[in-house]
Amino acid sequence: MDFQVIIYVVIGLGCAILVALLFFIDSAFDSLTDWFFTKIGWSSGRGPLVVVAERNGDELTLKMQNQGQEKLKLVAVEGRDGNNQRHFPKPRLAEDDQNGIPTEKQALTSFSKIVLNPQESQVVNLKLSDLLALGCSSLAIIDSNGKVWPVQRFNANELNHAL
Repeated sequence: MDFQVIIYVVIGLGCAILVALLFFIDSAFDSLTDWFFTKIGWSSGRGPLVVVAERNGDELTLKMQNQGQEKLKLVAVEGRDGNNQRHFPKPRLAEDDQNGIPTEKQALTSFSKIVLNPQESQVVNLKLSDLLALGCSSLAIIDSNGKVWPVQRFNANELNHAL
């Protein structure tokens, strides 16, 4: 075998080992930062988040419970219409009710600050008229990792009869 070919093979193997090593270091660093950000509440855990809808007069009450072992950071309530278009209804927390009627931006901001500790629960209210106006056929909660947690016992057909 020619000496030059051996040099190229050694350089190729060295580059392959270097790329594999860099990939391993990057993966380990990502796992470590994900773990750290989850522990301090900047990122969302793996869940599960259980969300149950309950009609309460002219509102829909969403009872959310983190059944996982890590904190869950919530971002938004997502509704989808019949064309699968995304809508973001304005959620209201109990604290929002005490401070007067929140603007849409205030409501979305206060919801996005929710961090549920393991086994912790939170209640959010949505106006049925808002859901009907948006044409929501499904509801879900989105966490900071982009994971979508469906709302159980939400029936879009009941919205039409509710008002």
